[in-house]
Amino acid sequence: MWIMILVGYTTMCKCCCISSLMAYLLPLLIRIYRQQHNQGIPGLLKKLKRSKVRMADLQDEDANKQCSICFEDYAEGDEIVTLPCDTRHAFHRTCIESWLKQKDTCPLCKMQVTKETLQAQREGRSVQPSPSNAAEAAPAEERLL
Repeated sequence: MWIMILVGYTTMCKCCCISSLMAYLLPLLIRIYRQQHNQGIPGLLKKLKRSKVRMADLQDEDANKQCSICFEDYAEGDEIVTLPCDTRHAFHRTCIESWLKQKDTCPLCKMQVTKETLQAQREGRSVQPSPSNAAEAAPAEERLL
């Protein structure tokens, strides 16, 4: 009888320990995977084209006067980031950095932001949108997220 109680108790402990261990380790492993998977994001965020809003920009009728992420009007001196897909796709620096940490696309046209598109922007070349299946085939480290 005592042997059966002892065997039952050890089986129960194994079950509880394994489930407790999994409940602790699984979120930890997921966090580690996400950190390793997103290593290229900080490097790409540093390469985004930044500028300050000038009074002349605010008076131009054709210019964007509002961030499309937070919907706040630009003020003189605000730091904005222009994405490589279109020169009119400009956002507050903090808004677009938060956005790109979650998604790797432009909030307006949904074009992926990759090393290649940022390189083309720096070189002054126009960036052509790629088909959606080509975006899926791109290696994960080349995409933002």
